[in-house]
Amino acid sequence: MYPVLQPSPSRVPAVALLIGALVLAISGFLIPAHWKSLHPGVLRQAGYGTETLAKASNNELARERTGPSFRYAQAGGLTNAVQEAIQRSAAKGLQFLGGLDPTVTEIFGPPATRAYTEAIQSGLAAFPIFDVLLYETNRSNLRKHLNTSRSPGVQSLLTTREMPVRRFVPIHQPGGQPLEAVLLLTALLYEREQLSATLGSQLRSLAEQSATPEAISKLEEFFTHLLVLARRLDWTSLGDVLRITPDLSSLKQFAEACKIGGNDMGSLYAAAIWSQSPLSAAQLSSQTDLERKTLRHALHSGSGAVRWLVAHPRPLNTGTPSLPAATAFVVQSPTLALVTRWSLFALAGIALGFSLAQFLPSADPARLAGHPAEFGKHGSGLPLGFVVLITTVILVLLGEPGLTQSTRKTNYEVRLDIPGLTKSDSSEKTASNRKPLMEWSTIASIAFFASLQVAVYVVCLRKIREIENLLEDPLLKLRLLENEENLFDAGLYVGIGGTATALVLQVLGVIEANLLAAYSSNLMGIIAVALVKIRHVRPYKRTLILEGTANSESALGT
Repeated sequence: MYPVLQPSPSRVPAVALLIGALVLAISGFLIPAHWKSLHPGVLRQAGYGTETLAKASNNELARERTGPSFRYAQAGGLTNAVQEAIQRSAAKGLQFLGGLDPTVTEIFGPPATRAYTEAIQSGLAAFPIFDVLLYETNRSNLRKHLNTSRSPGVQSLLTTREMPVRRFVPIHQPGGQPLEAVLLLTALLYEREQLSATLGSQLRSLAEQSATPEAISKLEEFFTHLLVLARRLDWTSLGDVLRITPDLSSLKQFAEACKIGGNDMGSLYAAAIWSQSPLSAAQLSSQTDLERKTLRHALHSGSGAVRWLVAHPRPLNTGTPSLPAATAFVVQSPTLALVTRWSLFALAGIALGFSLAQFLPSADPARLAGHPAEFGKHGSGLPLGFVVLITTVILVLLGEPGLTQSTRKTNYEVRLDIPGLTKSDSSEKTASNRKPLMEWSTIASIAFFASLQVAVYVVCLRKIREIENLLEDPLLKLRLLENEENLFDAGLYVGIGGTATALVLQVLGVIEANLLAAYSSNLMGIIAVALVKIRHVRPYKRTLILEGTANSESALGT
Protein backbone atom coordinates (compact mmCIF):
# COMPACT_ATOMS: atom_id res chain seq x y z
CA MET A 1 0.00 0.00 0.00
CA TYR A 2 1.52 3.34 -1.05
CA PRO A 3 1.17 6.37 1.22
CA VAL A 4 -1.72 8.71 0.48
CA LEU A 5 -2.54 12.20 1.64
CA GLN A 6 -5.30 11.63 4.15
CA PRO A 7 -7.15 14.62 5.58
CA SER A 8 -6.38 13.74 9.16
CA PRO A 9 -6.20 16.44 11.84
CA SER A 10 -2.74 17.95 12.26
CA ARG A 11 -1.08 20.20 14.76
CA VAL A 12 0.76 21.97 11.94
CA PRO A 13 -1.54 24.33 10.02
CA ALA A 14 -1.68 23.96 6.26
CA VAL A 15 -0.54 27.58 5.81
CA ALA A 16 2.60 26.88 7.85
CA LEU A 17 3.36 23.86 5.68
CA LEU A 18 2.90 25.97 2.56
CA ILE A 19 5.29 28.59 3.94
CA GLY A 20 7.76 25.85 4.83
CA ALA A 21 7.55 24.46 1.28
CA LEU A 22 8.19 27.94 -0.11
CA VAL A 23 11.20 28.48 2.18
CA LEU A 24 12.68 25.11 1.21
CA ALA A 25 12.20 25.82 -2.49
CA ILE A 26 13.80 29.27 -2.21
CA SER A 27 16.70 27.80 -0.23
CA GLY A 28 17.26 25.30 -3.05
CA PHE A 29 17.24 28.05 -5.67
CA LEU A 30 19.83 30.04 -3.69
CA ILE A 31 22.35 27.20 -4.10
CA PRO A 32 23.79 27.81 -7.62
CA ALA A 33 24.49 24.14 -8.35
CA HIS A 34 23.33 22.91 -11.76
CA TRP A 35 23.54 19.61 -13.54
CA LYS A 36 24.17 20.68 -17.14
CA SER A 37 25.06 24.36 -16.86
CA LEU A 38 27.20 26.74 -14.81
CA HIS A 39 26.17 29.71 -12.72
CA PRO A 40 28.22 32.87 -13.49
CA GLY A 41 28.87 33.38 -9.77
CA VAL A 42 30.52 29.96 -9.54
CA LEU A 43 33.13 30.91 -12.16
CA ARG A 44 33.74 34.25 -10.46
CA GLN A 45 34.26 32.48 -7.15
CA ALA A 46 36.59 29.90 -8.73
CA GLY A 47 38.71 32.66 -10.28
CA TYR A 48 38.84 34.87 -7.19
CA GLY A 49 42.43 35.70 -6.24
CA THR A 50 43.99 33.97 -9.27
CA GLU A 51 45.93 35.48 -12.17
CA THR A 52 43.90 37.80 -14.39
CA LEU A 53 44.37 38.58 -18.08
CA ALA A 54 45.68 42.07 -17.37
CA LYS A 55 48.20 40.77 -14.85
CA ALA A 56 49.34 37.98 -17.17
CA SER A 57 49.78 40.45 -20.03
CA ASN A 58 51.86 42.81 -17.86
CA ASN A 59 54.01 39.96 -16.57
CA GLU A 60 54.77 38.72 -20.08
CA LEU A 61 55.53 42.24 -21.28
CA ALA A 62 57.95 42.71 -18.37
CA ARG A 63 59.75 39.56 -19.56
CA GLU A 64 59.89 41.04 -23.09
CA ARG A 65 57.63 38.25 -24.36
CA THR A 66 55.49 40.55 -26.45
CA GLY A 67 53.71 37.76 -28.33
CA PRO A 68 52.13 36.09 -25.27
CA SER A 69 51.52 39.54 -23.75
CA PHE A 70 49.58 40.54 -26.84
CA ARG A 71 47.51 37.33 -26.75
CA TYR A 72 46.49 37.81 -23.12
CA ALA A 73 45.66 41.43 -23.89
CA GLN A 74 43.65 40.34 -26.92
CA ALA A 75 41.60 37.97 -24.76
CA GLY A 76 40.89 40.78 -22.30
CA GLY A 77 40.34 43.57 -24.83
CA LEU A 78 43.51 45.38 -23.72
CA THR A 79 45.51 45.41 -26.97
CA ASN A 80 45.70 49.22 -27.12
CA ALA A 81 47.52 49.33 -23.79
CA VAL A 82 50.10 46.81 -25.00
CA GLN A 83 50.64 48.71 -28.26
CA GLU A 84 51.17 51.96 -26.37
CA ALA A 85 53.68 50.33 -24.02
CA ILE A 86 55.68 48.99 -26.97
CA GLN A 87 55.67 52.34 -28.72
CA ARG A 88 56.87 54.07 -25.55
CA SER A 89 59.68 51.55 -25.24
CA ALA A 90 60.61 51.97 -28.92
CA ALA A 91 60.81 55.72 -28.40
CA LYS A 92 63.42 55.09 -25.68
CA GLY A 93 65.52 53.00 -28.06
CA LEU A 94 64.36 49.61 -26.80
CA GLN A 95 63.58 46.97 -29.43
CA PHE A 96 60.88 44.35 -29.25
CA LEU A 97 61.18 41.40 -31.58
CA GLY A 98 57.49 41.07 -32.36
CA GLY A 99 57.16 37.70 -30.70
CA LEU A 100 60.40 36.29 -32.11
CA ASP A 101 63.10 34.76 -29.97
CA PRO A 102 66.41 36.69 -30.31
CA THR A 103 68.25 33.51 -31.27
CA VAL A 104 65.73 32.89 -34.03
CA THR A 105 66.10 36.36 -35.52
CA GLU A 106 69.86 35.75 -35.78
CA ILE A 107 69.12 32.88 -38.18
CA PHE A 108 67.25 35.17 -40.54
CA GLY A 109 70.00 37.77 -40.49
CA PRO A 110 70.04 41.46 -39.56
CA PRO A 111 67.40 42.70 -39.97
CA ALA A 112 64.89 39.87 -40.21
CA THR A 113 63.72 41.10 -43.63
CA ARG A 114 60.69 43.16 -44.39
CA ALA A 115 58.14 41.53 -42.05
CA TYR A 116 60.31 42.06 -38.99
CA THR A 117 61.26 45.61 -39.98
CA GLU A 118 57.69 46.69 -40.63
CA ALA A 119 56.53 45.15 -37.35
CA ILE A 120 59.17 47.00 -35.34
CA GLN A 121 58.41 50.30 -37.06
CA SER A 122 54.68 50.02 -36.45
CA GLY A 123 55.11 48.87 -32.85
CA LEU A 124 53.32 45.59 -33.56
CA ALA A 125 53.43 43.35 -30.51
CA ALA A 126 53.38 40.07 -32.43
CA PHE A 127 53.26 38.95 -36.03
CA PRO A 128 52.64 35.42 -37.30
CA ILE A 129 55.76 33.34 -37.79
CA PHE A 130 54.38 32.11 -41.11
CA ASP A 131 54.55 35.65 -42.49
CA VAL A 132 58.28 35.72 -41.71
CA LEU A 133 58.90 32.46 -43.56
CA LEU A 134 57.04 33.59 -46.68
CA TYR A 135 60.10 35.60 -47.72
CA GLU A 136 62.66 33.66 -49.73
CA THR A 137 65.58 35.28 -47.90
CA ASN A 138 64.37 33.98 -44.56
CA ARG A 139 63.72 30.49 -45.88
CA SER A 140 67.13 30.38 -47.54
CA ASN A 141 68.89 31.38 -44.33
CA LEU A 142 66.84 28.88 -42.35
CA ARG A 143 67.63 26.07 -44.83
CA LYS A 144 71.35 26.73 -44.48
CA HIS A 145 71.07 26.67 -40.70
CA LEU A 146 69.07 23.44 -40.57
CA ASN A 147 71.29 21.64 -43.08
CA THR A 148 74.17 22.04 -40.65
CA SER A 149 72.16 20.73 -37.69
CA ARG A 150 73.45 17.60 -35.99
CA SER A 151 70.01 16.54 -34.81
CA PRO A 152 68.89 13.24 -36.44
CA GLY A 153 65.26 14.29 -36.03
CA VAL A 154 65.85 17.53 -37.94
CA GLN A 155 67.58 15.69 -40.78
CA SER A 156 64.75 13.14 -40.93
CA LEU A 157 62.21 15.94 -41.23
CA LEU A 158 64.22 17.63 -43.99
CA THR A 159 64.13 14.44 -46.06
CA THR A 160 60.35 14.78 -46.33
CA ARG A 161 60.88 17.58 -48.89
CA GLU A 162 60.77 14.97 -51.63
CA MET A 163 57.73 13.02 -50.47
CA PRO A 164 54.65 13.08 -52.74
CA VAL A 165 51.89 15.35 -51.46
CA ARG A 166 48.21 15.80 -52.25
CA ARG A 167 47.07 18.72 -50.08
CA PHE A 168 49.96 21.02 -50.94
CA VAL A 169 51.75 22.11 -54.07
CA PRO A 170 55.16 20.34 -54.16
CA ILE A 171 58.08 22.44 -52.95
CA HIS A 172 59.94 22.44 -56.29
CA GLN A 173 56.94 23.72 -58.22
CA PRO A 174 55.56 27.27 -58.41
CA GLY A 175 53.32 27.83 -55.39
CA GLY A 176 55.27 25.42 -53.19
CA GLN A 177 56.36 28.13 -50.74
CA PRO A 178 53.73 27.32 -48.09
CA LEU A 179 54.80 23.67 -47.86
CA GLU A 180 58.47 24.59 -47.65
CA ALA A 181 57.77 27.24 -45.02
CA VAL A 182 55.80 24.90 -42.77
CA LEU A 183 58.35 22.09 -43.25
CA LEU A 184 61.26 24.34 -42.27
CA LEU A 185 59.21 25.65 -39.34
CA THR A 186 58.60 22.08 -38.14
CA ALA A 187 62.31 21.30 -38.26
CA LEU A 188 63.16 24.55 -36.44
CA LEU A 189 60.59 23.83 -33.73
CA TYR A 190 62.07 20.35 -33.30
CA GLU A 191 65.62 21.69 -33.11
CA ARG A 192 64.77 24.38 -30.54
CA GLU A 193 62.82 21.86 -28.43
CA GLN A 194 59.56 23.74 -28.86
CA LEU A 195 57.61 20.48 -29.29
CA SER A 196 56.47 18.26 -26.45
CA ALA A 197 58.42 15.04 -26.05
CA THR A 198 55.57 12.85 -27.28
CA LEU A 199 54.68 15.12 -30.20
CA GLY A 200 58.31 15.36 -31.30
CA SER A 201 58.69 11.59 -31.08
CA GLN A 202 55.60 11.05 -33.25
CA LEU A 203 56.85 13.47 -35.90
CA ARG A 204 60.31 11.92 -36.02
CA SER A 205 58.80 8.44 -36.38
CA LEU A 206 56.55 9.60 -39.23
CA ALA A 207 59.47 11.33 -40.97
CA GLU A 208 61.53 8.16 -40.83
CA GLN A 209 58.60 6.25 -42.39
CA SER A 210 57.80 8.92 -45.00
CA ALA A 211 57.96 6.35 -47.78
CA THR A 212 54.67 4.79 -46.64
CA PRO A 213 51.30 6.26 -47.71
CA GLU A 214 49.99 6.26 -44.13
CA ALA A 215 52.95 8.30 -42.84
CA ILE A 216 52.66 10.71 -45.77
CA SER A 217 48.97 11.29 -45.04
CA LYS A 218 49.59 11.94 -41.33
CA LEU A 219 52.51 14.30 -42.06
CA GLU A 220 50.42 16.29 -44.54
CA GLU A 221 47.64 16.53 -41.99
CA PHE A 222 50.13 17.79 -39.38
CA PHE A 223 51.54 20.37 -41.80
CA THR A 224 48.02 21.59 -42.52
CA HIS A 225 47.22 22.07 -38.85
CA LEU A 226 50.58 23.68 -38.11
CA LEU A 227 49.98 26.07 -41.01
CA VAL A 228 46.69 27.13 -39.42
CA LEU A 229 48.48 27.95 -36.15
CA ALA A 230 51.53 29.57 -37.80
CA ARG A 231 49.28 31.97 -39.70
CA ARG A 232 47.79 33.15 -36.39
CA LEU A 233 50.53 32.89 -33.75
CA ASP A 234 53.97 34.36 -33.35
CA TRP A 235 57.03 32.20 -32.68
CA THR A 236 56.94 32.51 -28.88
CA SER A 237 53.20 31.91 -28.54
CA LEU A 238 53.34 28.98 -30.96
CA GLY A 239 56.12 27.40 -28.92
CA ASP A 240 54.14 27.87 -25.72
CA VAL A 241 51.22 25.95 -27.20
CA LEU A 242 53.22 23.16 -28.85
CA ARG A 243 55.23 22.44 -25.68
CA ILE A 244 51.99 21.41 -23.92
CA THR A 245 50.42 19.62 -26.91
CA PRO A 246 50.78 15.89 -26.25
CA ASP A 247 50.00 14.40 -29.66
CA LEU A 248 48.84 14.94 -33.22
CA SER A 249 45.17 14.47 -32.34
CA SER A 250 45.24 17.28 -29.77
CA LEU A 251 46.98 19.57 -32.24
CA LYS A 252 44.31 18.81 -34.82
CA GLN A 253 41.44 19.76 -32.53
CA PHE A 254 43.16 22.93 -31.35
CA ALA A 255 43.89 23.99 -34.94
CA GLU A 256 40.27 23.40 -35.90
CA ALA A 257 39.10 25.51 -32.97
CA CYS A 258 41.52 28.28 -33.99
CA LYS A 259 40.25 28.32 -37.54
CA ILE A 260 36.62 28.45 -36.44
CA GLY A 261 37.31 30.92 -33.61
CA GLY A 262 38.38 33.61 -36.05
CA ASN A 263 39.39 36.70 -34.10
CA ASP A 264 39.11 34.90 -30.77
CA MET A 265 42.71 33.62 -30.94
CA GLY A 266 43.66 35.35 -27.72
CA SER A 267 40.98 33.52 -25.76
CA LEU A 268 42.05 30.15 -27.13
CA TYR A 269 45.71 30.84 -26.35
CA ALA A 270 45.02 32.01 -22.79
CA ALA A 271 42.70 29.05 -22.13
CA ALA A 272 45.29 26.59 -23.45
CA ILE A 273 48.12 28.01 -21.34
CA TRP A 274 46.11 28.40 -18.13
CA SER A 275 44.61 24.92 -18.42
CA GLN A 276 47.88 23.41 -19.70
CA SER A 277 45.81 21.57 -22.28
CA PRO A 278 45.16 22.85 -25.83
CA LEU A 279 42.72 19.98 -26.26
CA SER A 280 40.61 21.21 -23.33
CA ALA A 281 40.72 24.76 -24.70
CA ALA A 282 39.48 23.50 -28.07
CA GLN A 283 36.68 21.54 -26.45
CA LEU A 284 35.60 24.59 -24.45
CA SER A 285 35.25 26.70 -27.59
CA SER A 286 32.97 25.67 -30.41
CA GLN A 287 30.90 27.50 -33.00
CA THR A 288 28.07 28.26 -30.58
CA ASP A 289 27.83 31.71 -29.04
CA LEU A 290 26.89 30.20 -25.68
CA GLU A 291 30.11 28.18 -25.33
CA ARG A 292 32.27 31.10 -26.47
CA LYS A 293 30.51 33.27 -23.91
CA THR A 294 31.24 30.70 -21.20
CA LEU A 295 34.94 30.62 -22.05
CA ARG A 296 35.20 34.41 -22.16
CA HIS A 297 33.47 34.70 -18.79
CA ALA A 298 35.91 32.20 -17.29
CA LEU A 299 38.90 34.04 -18.78
CA HIS A 300 37.76 37.37 -17.37
CA SER A 301 37.22 35.71 -13.97
CA GLY A 302 40.81 34.45 -13.73
CA SER A 303 43.00 31.43 -14.34
CA GLY A 304 41.30 29.49 -11.53
CA ALA A 305 37.95 29.83 -13.29
CA VAL A 306 39.43 28.40 -16.50
CA ARG A 307 40.85 25.40 -14.67
CA TRP A 308 37.50 24.88 -12.89
CA LEU A 309 35.69 25.08 -16.23
CA VAL A 310 38.03 22.46 -17.69
CA ALA A 311 37.14 20.13 -14.82
CA HIS A 312 33.40 20.88 -15.20
CA PRO A 313 32.81 21.72 -18.89
CA ARG A 314 29.26 23.03 -19.08
CA PRO A 315 27.66 26.07 -20.76
CA LEU A 316 26.92 29.24 -18.82
CA ASN A 317 23.36 29.99 -17.75
CA THR A 318 21.72 33.36 -17.21
CA GLY A 319 22.33 33.29 -13.46
CA THR A 320 19.95 33.67 -10.53
CA PRO A 321 20.43 35.31 -7.12
CA SER A 322 22.74 33.29 -4.88
CA LEU A 323 24.55 33.60 -1.56
CA PRO A 324 28.38 33.95 -1.51
CA ALA A 325 28.66 31.09 0.97
CA ALA A 326 26.51 28.88 -1.29
CA THR A 327 28.67 29.77 -4.29
CA ALA A 328 31.82 28.81 -2.40
CA PHE A 329 30.12 25.57 -1.40
CA VAL A 330 29.47 24.75 -5.06
CA VAL A 331 33.10 25.46 -6.01
CA GLN A 332 34.44 23.21 -3.26
CA SER A 333 31.92 20.34 -3.59
CA PRO A 334 29.81 20.63 -6.77
CA THR A 335 28.27 17.16 -6.51
CA LEU A 336 27.32 17.52 -2.85
CA ALA A 337 25.87 20.97 -3.55
CA LEU A 338 23.71 19.57 -6.36
CA VAL A 339 22.44 16.74 -4.12
CA THR A 340 21.63 19.28 -1.39
CA ARG A 341 19.75 21.48 -3.84
CA TRP A 342 17.60 18.65 -5.17
CA SER A 343 16.99 17.33 -1.63
CA LEU A 344 15.57 20.72 -0.67
CA PHE A 345 13.28 20.56 -3.70
CA ALA A 346 12.06 17.10 -2.63
CA LEU A 347 11.44 18.31 0.93
CA ALA A 348 9.49 21.23 -0.50
CA GLY A 349 7.35 18.74 -2.39
CA ILE A 350 6.70 16.71 0.77
CA ALA A 351 5.68 19.82 2.71
CA LEU A 352 3.40 20.89 -0.13
CA GLY A 353 1.82 17.42 -0.25
CA PHE A 354 0.98 17.39 3.45
CA SER A 355 -0.42 20.91 3.23
CA LEU A 356 -2.70 19.91 0.35
CA ALA A 357 -3.97 16.98 2.39
CA GLN A 358 -5.45 19.33 4.95
CA PHE A 359 -7.46 21.15 2.29
CA LEU A 360 -9.35 17.97 1.38
CA PRO A 361 -12.64 17.39 3.26
CA SER A 362 -12.50 14.76 5.98
CA ALA A 363 -14.17 11.41 5.54
CA ASP A 364 -17.10 10.41 7.74
CA PRO A 365 -15.58 8.75 10.85
CA ALA A 366 -18.65 6.53 11.27
CA ARG A 367 -18.34 5.24 7.73
CA LEU A 368 -14.63 4.49 8.04
CA ALA A 369 -14.92 2.96 11.51
CA GLY A 370 -15.73 -0.50 10.22
CA HIS A 371 -13.57 -0.23 7.11
CA PRO A 372 -10.33 1.58 8.01
CA ALA A 373 -8.70 0.54 4.73
CA GLU A 374 -11.47 1.79 2.48
CA PHE A 375 -9.87 5.16 1.99
CA GLY A 376 -6.66 3.84 0.54
CA LYS A 377 -8.38 1.03 -1.30
CA HIS A 378 -10.59 3.29 -3.35
CA GLY A 379 -7.68 5.59 -4.03
CA SER A 380 -9.69 8.72 -3.40
CA GLY A 381 -6.76 10.25 -1.56
CA LEU A 382 -4.00 12.17 -3.35
CA PRO A 383 -0.81 10.04 -3.46
CA LEU A 384 2.04 11.67 -1.56
CA GLY A 385 4.63 10.32 -3.98
CA PHE A 386 2.77 11.89 -6.90
CA VAL A 387 2.79 15.35 -5.33
CA VAL A 388 6.46 15.06 -4.35
CA LEU A 389 7.43 13.88 -7.84
CA ILE A 390 5.49 16.58 -9.66
CA THR A 391 6.74 19.34 -7.36
CA THR A 392 10.35 18.19 -7.53
CA VAL A 393 10.27 17.85 -11.33
CA ILE A 394 8.79 21.33 -11.77
CA LEU A 395 11.38 22.88 -9.41
CA VAL A 396 14.23 21.06 -11.15
CA LEU A 397 13.03 22.20 -14.58
CA LEU A 398 12.72 25.78 -13.39
CA GLY A 399 16.17 25.62 -11.79
CA GLU A 400 17.98 23.72 -14.55
CA PRO A 401 18.16 25.86 -17.70
CA GLY A 402 20.91 23.57 -19.00
CA LEU A 403 18.37 20.77 -19.49
CA THR A 404 16.76 22.73 -22.32
CA GLN A 405 19.93 23.71 -24.17
CA SER A 406 21.19 21.93 -27.23
CA THR A 407 24.53 20.18 -26.77
CA ARG A 408 25.00 19.09 -30.37
CA LYS A 409 28.33 19.90 -31.95
CA THR A 410 29.37 20.00 -35.54
CA ASN A 411 32.32 18.04 -36.91
CA TYR A 412 34.79 20.55 -38.30
CA GLU A 413 37.30 20.13 -41.08
CA VAL A 414 40.44 22.17 -41.64
CA ARG A 415 41.11 22.99 -45.27
CA LEU A 416 43.60 25.07 -47.18
CA ASP A 417 41.86 28.05 -48.77
CA ILE A 418 44.06 29.14 -51.66
CA PRO A 419 42.42 31.88 -53.75
CA GLY A 420 41.91 30.75 -57.29
CA LEU A 421 42.53 27.10 -56.50
CA THR A 422 39.72 26.29 -54.11
CA LYS A 423 36.03 27.00 -54.32
CA SER A 424 34.13 28.56 -51.52
CA ASP A 425 32.02 26.03 -49.68
CA SER A 426 28.91 27.30 -48.00
CA SER A 427 29.01 24.32 -45.67
CA GLU A 428 32.05 25.86 -43.97
CA LYS A 429 29.93 28.74 -42.77
CA THR A 430 29.00 28.07 -39.22
CA ALA A 431 25.61 28.74 -37.70
CA SER A 432 26.73 30.74 -34.70
CA ASN A 433 23.26 31.45 -33.40
CA ARG A 434 21.96 28.11 -32.18
CA LYS A 435 18.82 28.57 -30.16
CA PRO A 436 18.12 26.40 -27.16
CA LEU A 437 15.44 23.75 -27.51
CA MET A 438 13.18 25.59 -25.04
CA GLU A 439 13.18 29.19 -23.92
CA TRP A 440 12.20 30.34 -20.44
CA SER A 441 8.77 31.40 -21.73
CA THR A 442 8.16 27.84 -22.92
CA ILE A 443 9.19 26.36 -19.58
CA ALA A 444 6.97 28.84 -17.74
CA SER A 445 4.02 27.95 -20.00
CA ILE A 446 4.45 24.21 -19.38
CA ALA A 447 4.73 24.79 -15.62
CA PHE A 448 1.57 26.93 -15.68
CA PHE A 449 -0.41 24.29 -17.59
CA ALA A 450 0.85 21.60 -15.19
CA SER A 451 -0.29 23.62 -12.18
CA LEU A 452 -3.74 24.02 -13.75
CA GLN A 453 -4.03 20.27 -14.24
CA VAL A 454 -2.96 19.65 -10.64
CA ALA A 455 -5.67 22.08 -9.48
CA VAL A 456 -8.30 20.31 -11.59
CA TYR A 457 -7.09 16.97 -10.22
CA VAL A 458 -7.53 18.17 -6.63
CA VAL A 459 -11.03 19.52 -7.38
CA CYS A 460 -12.07 16.17 -8.83
CA LEU A 461 -10.76 14.36 -5.75
CA ARG A 462 -12.69 16.71 -3.48
CA LYS A 463 -15.89 16.01 -5.41
CA ILE A 464 -15.32 12.23 -5.17
CA ARG A 465 -14.71 12.57 -1.43
CA GLU A 466 -17.82 14.70 -1.04
CA ILE A 467 -20.00 12.05 -2.69
CA GLU A 468 -18.30 9.29 -0.72
CA ASN A 469 -19.07 11.00 2.61
CA LEU A 470 -22.81 11.23 1.90
CA LEU A 471 -24.96 8.93 4.05
CA GLU A 472 -27.04 7.85 1.08
CA ASP A 473 -27.77 4.66 -0.81
CA PRO A 474 -24.86 3.40 -2.99
CA LEU A 475 -26.99 3.51 -6.13
CA LEU A 476 -27.83 7.15 -5.44
CA LYS A 477 -24.14 7.88 -4.98
CA LEU A 478 -23.51 6.13 -8.29
CA ARG A 479 -26.01 8.39 -10.05
CA LEU A 480 -24.46 11.46 -8.42
CA LEU A 481 -21.03 10.27 -9.52
CA GLU A 482 -22.26 9.83 -13.09
CA ASN A 483 -23.72 13.31 -12.93
CA GLU A 484 -20.19 14.71 -12.39
CA GLU A 485 -18.79 13.24 -15.63
CA ASN A 486 -18.37 16.71 -17.10
CA LEU A 487 -16.33 17.74 -14.07
CA PHE A 488 -14.14 14.68 -14.39
CA ASP A 489 -13.55 15.62 -18.05
CA ALA A 490 -12.55 19.16 -17.05
CA GLY A 491 -8.86 18.29 -17.53
CA LEU A 492 -9.50 17.78 -21.23
CA TYR A 493 -11.36 21.09 -21.50
CA VAL A 494 -8.59 22.94 -19.70
CA GLY A 495 -5.96 21.19 -21.84
CA ILE A 496 -7.67 22.04 -25.11
CA GLY A 497 -8.27 25.61 -23.93
CA GLY A 498 -4.60 25.95 -22.97
CA THR A 499 -3.48 24.66 -26.36
CA ALA A 500 -5.75 27.06 -28.21
CA THR A 501 -4.68 29.97 -26.02
CA ALA A 502 -0.99 29.20 -26.49
CA LEU A 503 -1.37 28.98 -30.27
CA VAL A 504 -3.21 32.31 -30.37
CA LEU A 505 -0.54 33.98 -28.23
CA GLN A 506 2.18 32.57 -30.47
CA VAL A 507 0.47 33.91 -33.58
CA LEU A 508 0.12 37.32 -31.93
CA GLY A 509 3.80 37.24 -30.95
CA VAL A 510 3.16 37.50 -27.21
CA ILE A 511 5.18 34.33 -26.53
CA GLU A 512 7.80 32.56 -28.64
CA ALA A 513 6.51 30.21 -31.31
CA ASN A 514 6.98 26.72 -29.90
CA LEU A 515 4.52 23.90 -30.51
CA LEU A 516 5.80 22.06 -27.47
CA ALA A 517 4.40 24.76 -25.18
CA ALA A 518 1.00 24.54 -26.87
CA TYR A 519 0.48 20.81 -27.22
CA SER A 520 1.92 19.99 -23.81
CA SER A 521 -1.28 21.44 -22.30
CA ASN A 522 -3.44 19.00 -24.25
CA LEU A 523 -1.16 16.09 -23.41
CA MET A 524 -1.24 16.86 -19.68
CA GLY A 525 -5.03 17.17 -19.85
CA ILE A 526 -5.31 13.68 -21.35
CA ILE A 527 -3.03 12.26 -18.67
CA ALA A 528 -4.93 14.00 -15.85
CA VAL A 529 -8.35 12.81 -17.05
CA ALA A 530 -7.08 9.27 -17.54
CA LEU A 531 -5.65 9.32 -14.02
CA VAL A 532 -8.89 10.61 -12.48
CA LYS A 533 -11.20 8.21 -14.30
CA ILE A 534 -9.05 5.08 -14.27
CA ARG A 535 -7.34 5.54 -10.94
CA HIS A 536 -10.20 6.99 -8.90
CA VAL A 537 -13.66 7.05 -10.55
CA ARG A 538 -13.71 3.53 -12.04
CA PRO A 539 -12.72 1.68 -8.81
CA TYR A 540 -15.18 3.73 -6.76
CA LYS A 541 -17.99 3.04 -9.26
CA ARG A 542 -17.23 -0.67 -9.05
CA THR A 543 -17.46 -0.52 -5.27
CA LEU A 544 -20.80 1.33 -5.40
CA ILE A 545 -22.23 -1.16 -7.90
CA LEU A 546 -21.23 -4.09 -5.72
CA GLU A 547 -22.62 -2.44 -2.59
CA GLY A 548 -25.86 -1.50 -4.36
CA THR A 549 -26.31 -5.01 -5.75
CA ALA A 550 -25.62 -6.54 -2.35
CA ASN A 551 -28.16 -4.24 -0.73
CA SER A 552 -30.77 -5.07 -3.40
CA GLU A 553 -30.28 -8.82 -2.96
CA SER A 554 -30.48 -8.42 0.77
CA ALA A 555 -33.76 -6.50 0.43
CA LEU A 556 -35.22 -9.13 -1.87
CA GLY A 557 -34.17 -11.89 0.51
CA THR A 558 -35.93 -10.30 3.41
